[in-house]
Amino acid sequence: GNHVSDFGPISAMWALRSRGLTFVTKKENVDIPVGGALIVGSGCVCLDRADDRQGLGVIRQVAKRIEAGEAIGIYPEGTRSKTGEMLPFHHGSFKTAQRANVPIAVACVRNSEKVKKRLFLRPTDVYLDILEVIPAEKVKAMSTAELSDYSRGLIEEVGRAETPGRPILYGTTQDFLLYFGLSSLSDLPPFESETSDEAEAEMQLLKE
Repeated sequence: GNHVSDFGPISAMWALRSRGLTFVTKKENVDIPVGGALIVGSGCVCLDRADDRQGLGVIRQVAKRIEAGEAIGIYPEGTRSKTGEMLPFHHGSFKTAQRANVPIAVACVRNSEKVKKRLFLRPTDVYLDILEVIPAEKVKAMSTAELSDYSRGLIEEVGRAETPGRPILYGTTQDFLLYFGLSSLSDLPPFESETSDEAEAEMQLLKE
């Protein structure tokens, strides 16, 4: 997925808490006050990006944990984007899934960059979109470079909204449309919005 905020992994772990989702993280994060203890306690796997041998060990360790049924996330960008724009994906991030022979869930976290600004002011809605689940056989058949380019192609930035905070806007790519058998967004059925009467009736039911 995309890594635009430190609150992205936290949001994803909360959304998928029933699966016990954890992440591969750089070893420097363990030294973060308070946060480091939470990282270790949640079962995150620490990676030393300067040590190739340790990196290979991490691939093997994560593969074994995934084979045992654990859900482990990886940010292919390798680090958090300071500008909010997606960074290049590291092809090696996809080796673990190939080794474990498991599917890859390509996900996108939206709006997590606003959490820090509003932390003690008001709640922030953060969205976790599962864009596609790439079958294990397809993961095995593709090279890591192909998986990297394909996954990144599913997450496309199309600009920023002209609203307070200027949140990043993401759009559908051609790969995304093809996966669902669509030639364009016009192929989607019309969206039926609720009438004000329907919405008011539902709100009344919630109050009862």
